[in-house]
Amino acid sequence: MKRLLFIGIVCGLGSLAACTNKTIPQDTFVFEGNLGGTDKKMMVMYEDTLQQRAYEEIELVDGKFRKELKIAEPQVVSVSSNRFFKTVGNGFIPCNSAYLMFVAQPGQALSVEGTLQRDFVDIYPSGDPENDIFREYTSAMHPALNACVNLMVANQTDSTLTLEAKAANERQIGEYDREMQDIRIAFLDKHVSSVGGLWLLEDMLIRTQTGMDEAERYLKQVDPKYTSLTYYKNIAARVQGARATAIGQETPAIRTSRTYDGKPFNLEEWRGKYVLIDFWGTWCGACIAGMPEMKAFAAKHADKLMLLGIAQERDESTWRKYLSKSEWDWKQIISGEGDEDYILRFNVQGFPTKILIGPDGRILKRLVGEEPGFYVELEELMND
Repeated sequence: MKRLLFIGIVCGLGSLAACTNKTIPQDTFVFEGNLGGTDKKMMVMYEDTLQQRAYEEIELVDGKFRKELKIAEPQVVSVSSNRFFKTVGNGFIPCNSAYLMFVAQPGQALSVEGTLQRDFVDIYPSGDPENDIFREYTSAMHPALNACVNLMVANQTDSTLTLEAKAANERQIGEYDREMQDIRIAFLDKHVSSVGGLWLLEDMLIRTQTGMDEAERYLKQVDPKYTSLTYYKNIAARVQGARATAIGQETPAIRTSRTYDGKPFNLEEWRGKYVLIDFWGTWCGACIAGMPEMKAFAAKHADKLMLLGIAQERDESTWRKYLSKSEWDWKQIISGEGDEDYILRFNVQGFPTKILIGPDGRILKRLVGEEPGFYVELEELMND
């Protein structure tokens, strides 16, 4: 089915975010249009003028909508509709093919029209240089990703599938994984100097779909006009963080007043003891599930081990409220910005992430997720 897609921009984009609609304030992006085949309400996810993740509802009336977002710089924005989520039991498998994705730029408007009739979002906005580039990625990735996730859902929910059928699906999933990685790499090779390219490179780093050496190689290719973007800065910070927090490295300084108990904290004051840093969040079920075992391990070694929780949260009040009702009584701090953005400085790519520091301040072990035998390994390291 043919779909009409266009972006309403007053003039061509000669340089990054240089061309704007004079009727739109410089800190505002306007998203409007007429969409069929979706819910009456959608959710838009973006970074606000304070570079904080923001979520706002979009209401559709007979398919028509208009939403103004306050943004500080060009970025990739995602719009979701519950209809496209891949549900499994009480949850769902997150995948970008369920989102309408595009590049938003301050002072501009995007107008999109179309009807969504398939089980994923196959509208790919274009009409300006950044979105013309980004749609090369989304139009190639979304169909493959959707097909891959459909097989995952089938293997988890379809009780009629035989073991042989599930094994065949797993092989097909593996083929899709390789195809999607080829799509990512081809896009970066061609378009790393773009808003969408830098968004993708950071996303791949977070998902461990590329390594630090490759990320560093791509950064060297980026046009200087893109180096002021937060995506670029975050990638550079992660590369630096990976180097600085590798096994055997001196642990980066942690000095902050962003503590739960309100008392300033300096990691250096714990020199001479082992320290287990736990990167977590109140939103992270796996993080919470692993805390009782971590607490028991710390109690067993209370004479030589200190625990430090570092939370990644959108809302500090949620973190404080949760801790006030919890049993997690060790030192707790919340990640911030700049030198206090410990998620970037320690290159945390998943939650929970645990890092063991030796009495000499050097990193001995890091783990993403929860693994059987982790605390046995820690005990061996602490007894060497």
